[in-house]
Amino acid sequence: MEALVRTRPLSCLPGGLCLAAMLLAGCATRPLQEPGNAGQVAYQWIEPEGGDKLQLGVAQRFVAALPNPGRLLPTYPQAWLASRLAPVSVCAELFIDAQGRVYESHPLVQGDACPAPTAGYGAAFEQAVLAAVSQWQFIPAYVCEFPAGVTPQSACLGEGVVRRPLAIRQAYRFVFRQTPQGPVVDTADATVGR
Repeated sequence: MEALVRTRPLSCLPGGLCLAAMLLAGCATRPLQEPGNAGQVAYQWIEPEGGDKLQLGVAQRFVAALPNPGRLLPTYPQAWLASRLAPVSVCAELFIDAQGRVYESHPLVQGDACPAPTAGYGAAFEQAVLAAVSQWQFIPAYVCEFPAGVTPQSACLGEGVVRRPLAIRQAYRFVFRQTPQGPVVDTADATVGR
């Protein structure tokens, strides 16, 4: 013969022990954790100074190179996270071949938006930018050539329209910021200007 064991719900224990246990658990403390430091990186396209300008004919249209989605953004240099630096700007000039690959890049100093690197830590931010952009891929830039009698339009579509891929240079400005959250690279603020 089996013995029947009757149980009560935990909340019904005599003397309100369950309620007391829950209240004590709610009062348990955990040591405060120091908020982590993380860097955010935003970027935007800028107009590089100097260089040759593309001259287009009446029957031609230029279509700019666009970075492929999923491009790698620079990471905030770990060695400088604890320093809680003010935002750091780094500009880079990219040379992009006719297939959309970055074949050369270097830091760009150009006016207030693209200052010279700050002594001590500037080189680490420049290296982070150059390491990231060297892996970027672009939808190639090209010139659309429209046949005689066809009105050029931005879509570069139509019979007889020829797309001629171009090697170009573009410049980007990267801004590194620190946040109190965990390790993140935020692309939500990233904008590409024209």
